[in-house]
Amino acid sequence: MIVKVAESDPSVQFQQALDLINEGIDVLVIVPVDKTVSAGIVTTAKKSHVSVVAYDRLIWDCDLDFYISTDNIQIGEKTS
Repeated sequence: MIVKVAESDPSVQFQQALDLINEGIDVLVIVPVDKTVSAGIVTTAKKSHVSVVAYDRLIWDCDLDFYISTDNIQIGEKTS
């Protein structure tokens, strides 16, 4: 597993994703920083036959493979 952090910079995230795709990864899990740039990442990944999973924020207008998120309501509830 390789982890990269873009520090909320969409252009850094795009370059990091491109580097990983060029290294030959099979699956990219991304916490999208910017919806437009992230859709471009998905499009680029799909051209290289890389599956893409968006975590915590949905990426619109692209051929996303999976979306995983948390239940924000349940997280805010106190359990006894």
